[in-house]
Amino acid sequence: MKFIPLTVAFALVLGVATARCQVTPAGGNAVNVVITRQRKILVVARVNGVAGNFMVDTGAGNSYICERFADGLHVPRSEGGYSYNVMGQMQFDVVSVESFELGRNRIPLRHELIHVSNLGWINNSRANAASETGVHGIIGADILIHNQAVIDCAQSQIRFGPPGGRGAGSQKLTVNFISRRGDELAVVARINGVAGIFIVDTGYNVSLLSPEFAYRMNASKSRVIGITNIEFGNSNVPVRHDQMVVTSRVSIANQGYMELGEAPYDGVLGMDFLLNHHAVIDCRQMQLHVD
Repeated sequence: MKFIPLTVAFALVLGVATARCQVTPAGGNAVNVVITRQRKILVVARVNGVAGNFMVDTGAGNSYICERFADGLHVPRSEGGYSYNVMGQMQFDVVSVESFELGRNRIPLRHELIHVSNLGWINNSRANAASETGVHGIIGADILIHNQAVIDCAQSQIRFGPPGGRGAGSQKLTVNFISRRGDELAVVARINGVAGIFIVDTGYNVSLLSPEFAYRMNASKSRVIGITNIEFGNSNVPVRHDQMVVTSRVSIANQGYMELGEAPYDGVLGMDFLLNHHAVIDCRQMQLHVD
């Protein structure tokens, strides 16, 4: 993963496609999701016919199931590799997926492999251990992008299928994602006049800023920063009691922990922002739509 220099980021701010457009619900299949009081998106999924509760996490590059859920599949595992975090080296396995179905109407999704991991290492800002929360796995950006999912935070739905559908949507601002690896959903934005790169992450219930970014905003002593202005390209987004927490370290499901100031991202647009602005995360067109 390579860092985009700030000069390039400014160019992207000027060049990113933003427009006010009419967003209509997608056609095809739709799955209702549950958004919890902790602002987690949960959905029932079936892996090889076995049902479990999954968290939808656009910030996770890979999808995961917990150890206990994997044991119930009764399929052989293959060694997947290692990742590293502050807790040291972590090994993960992969299992072959013959079927992956979402929702009560069992929408089939294309996916061949899924990672097996102890979800307990994910910190409190995400789902905790499966034994404590009843979350059996994470649906990450790999499955969402591969299946061209559309996550509608206002309607509490995930839609699949070709564009189109019934009914008129609301007038929204459209922003193109910057995807350098094909499994990440990030945008360029100006927060209080300062440009940066932000990952759109449904796995976080709050929005985050790195200390370095807060310093550039002349707010380095603040723990929580009130947002007075948000810009995507040449368009402003109306502020709706938005605020961002300053932190140097965030958890990501496929790497453990990431230092925000040293990573490609200056911050995270979490579920508080996405819900406030009735966001639609379109993995088909690789776009973010916000009110």
